[in-house]
Amino acid sequence: MRRILIFIIGTIFLSGCMISKTFYLIKSTNIEHGGNSIYLMEKNSKIPKVLLGFNFPVSMRKSKGDVLRLYSAKIDFTNGIKGLDYSDKKYRYLEVLNDVFISKSNGEKIKIAKESIVYNYKKFSDTESPFAYIYTNQKFTGPVTLELGKVKINGEIYNIPPLHLQRYKESASWGLIDDFLMQGNVRNKPLYESGKWLDD
Repeated sequence: MRRILIFIIGTIFLSGCMISKTFYLIKSTNIEHGGNSIYLMEKNSKIPKVLLGFNFPVSMRKSKGDVLRLYSAKIDFTNGIKGLDYSDKKYRYLEVLNDVFISKSNGEKIKIAKESIVYNYKKFSDTESPFAYIYTNQKFTGPVTLELGKVKINGEIYNIPPLHLQRYKESASWGLIDDFLMQGNVRNKPLYESGKWLDD
């Protein structure tokens, strides 16, 4: 009986909880990308200098559907290592110059007028995290094609090719003992983690 009790307690501490989330990532092969971001080149540059990223979907209050969040930053190649320089504010304020289209796999095409795109930095000029929010008023489940068109960053206009997106499910599990021992709200490496494409 004692061994069974020890086994049960040990299993609880080691098993912990499973956390999973599903989001869209780029599956395009027509542009250099990093999952949920693409790398853009300025004029007369041979290496990418600007990152355009997104989170899709994100949850927003009063939203009737999935929301696409866009952000940008300067790419920094310190010591030959690609990183992001968020301190250069000129690269943080992006603007979409046209209507945005999202096409579903069944051929349905959703139009989001450029006038309806919300820029939080226009409402809160002192924000540390400038974003553009695109409210789709739709719920998406399968593969989609995102057409952003022309995007302006730091005075330069980039023509973004259609991006083919697909849902990706990421799962991770931490043991309760890890939660008990964690310091400074920083988790250790999960006991288990996996990811897989959906809708293949």
